[in-house]
Amino acid sequence: MHIVYGVNEAFMPILAVSLSSLLLHAEGEALHFHILSLGIEEESKEKLRQYVETEGQKISFYDLEEKFSEWKEKLPALFTGKFSKATLLRLFIPSTLPETITKALYLDADTVVLQSILPLYHLKLGDKLLGMAPEPSIYKK
Repeated sequence: MHIVYGVNEAFMPILAVSLSSLLLHAEGEALHFHILSLGIEEESKEKLRQYVETEGQKISFYDLEEKFSEWKEKLPALFTGKFSKATLLRLFIPSTLPETITKALYLDADTVVLQSILPLYHLKLGDKLLGMAPEPSIYKK
């Protein structure tokens, strides 16, 4: 199961909690965490890598600082300041993950998992490109 997060250094402790909660409910499933990042310190990466690997799982980091700058030039309308840079990282998932990955679940770093996510991960999407939940905090009344 491929799980994707997008974070900066400030969210690393929060990400660690999310990963821990997910690992707690993994039910023996093989997990590969893909961390899209902006400016994460090597020490933070290493701590998280050691923890995840100790649990018998995999983790990969993708530093998108350079890619982010390129996109900002090409698509300035996306970068109005309404969303943080870390929030926009999810837009890079298709162009960042290896092509061999045909399905991945994106979770916000502040997600606490309370039960197995296998049913969610294996949800049939039919011909839909993605499944998502609304984020009420971004809609204007």
